[in-house]
Amino acid sequence: MSRHIRQREFVENLIRTIETAEEGGRRLDSVVSYLLGEGDADTDAIIDLIVEEGYPLEVSSEVLDADVPPFSTSLDAKLPGENVVLSMYASRKGQWMAIHRSSDGKDSVAWAHTECLARRAAALKGKWSQTKVLAEIARGVAGDEGPPNEEQEEPAGEDDRENPWKILF
Repeated sequence: MSRHIRQREFVENLIRTIETAEEGGRRLDSVVSYLLGEGDADTDAIIDLIVEEGYPLEVSSEVLDADVPPFSTSLDAKLPGENVVLSMYASRKGQWMAIHRSSDGKDSVAWAHTECLARRAAALKGKWSQTKVLAEIARGVAGDEGPPNEEQEEPAGEDDRENPWKILF
């Protein structure tokens, strides 16, 4: 498996972990900081090795002990480029929902147990889908494994919809 595919799986696993976590914490914050390239060099080198070898997120988060922003526990610790346009609690579902709107107007929706986690998951989904890293990974996948299967990347027709969210005040 190529390095690029492992990196993509790492990010997808991080987003799933954030969406299913009961609460935020230092481990999640450290992994998010690593993903954003804000960690210290020693920690990043260790995580690069762990990601390269294909170990799961749980192993990666165990080796982290850096002083990082409280991304998963504070509403103020926003990700760079985070643009959450709506966040609300759904009592029927017992979870928070957040919508991140990218600069191109595409919405990314995430559900989680806390508002902070929902906001960070939505922002990561939006950021990850637009980032240059993803473009580099797509090129790497095409170079290492053949062309990427677009049907697996995004469900068909999802981008063809008009904005389904209308908020009336």
